[in-house]
Amino acid sequence: LARAGATVIIPARDIEKAKKNLKGIPNVEIGAMDLTQPDSIDAFAKKFIDSGRPLHLLINNAGIMWVPLQRDSRGIESQLATNYLGQYQLVARLWPALKKANGARVVNVSSYGHQMGAFNFEDPNFNHREYQTLLGYGQSKTASNLFALELDNRAKSFNVRAYSLHPGSIAGTELARDADMELFKQMGFFDAQGNMRPEILAGLKTIPQGAATTV
Repeated sequence: LARAGATVIIPARDIEKAKKNLKGIPNVEIGAMDLTQPDSIDAFAKKFIDSGRPLHLLINNAGIMWVPLQRDSRGIESQLATNYLGQYQLVARLWPALKKANGARVVNVSSYGHQMGAFNFEDPNFNHREYQTLLGYGQSKTASNLFALELDNRAKSFNVRAYSLHPGSIAGTELARDADMELFKQMGFFDAQGNMRPEILAGLKTIPQGAATTV
């Protein structure tokens, strides 16, 4: 996107890590933001809105998976907070800039993992049921998909469209940094010795291939 001439704004929890990863890429701006901190989202969005610029493309790419039960300061389960509520708040705060673009798109990077969990309206934060990390992940991605559908319905009259996508299973990311090997074995990704099964390995995408889906 940057090499095609777009100015790409990257919100990041870790500014120094973002600078290292983005080194050498032109037309990039980095700003501090944490999707589990509502005040952080508001501050980031306000800075952009105050710049007066239109926002032509909003890609909600950040997400977490395979994490133990964690809650944000509001008591919201972390996958729901990051993968859905954070992006919802960001879209809402940036809405004036999206309208100003007169042809904007919102792209939610979702997952086929939404099939692992419907949205539980009675107990979304696992206060009264056993926490299962994949149920939490599936619920968060179901919410993101439903958000994209309804956003598109409501926003098209303002010339803003919304989409969601599955980027594929991608090797080389940090998405599984908190994962338990026993969970991978249970899902059939690894054999009893801890080796990735050949058919799983053959189906993995590279990071550029995964990003190409979004682009």
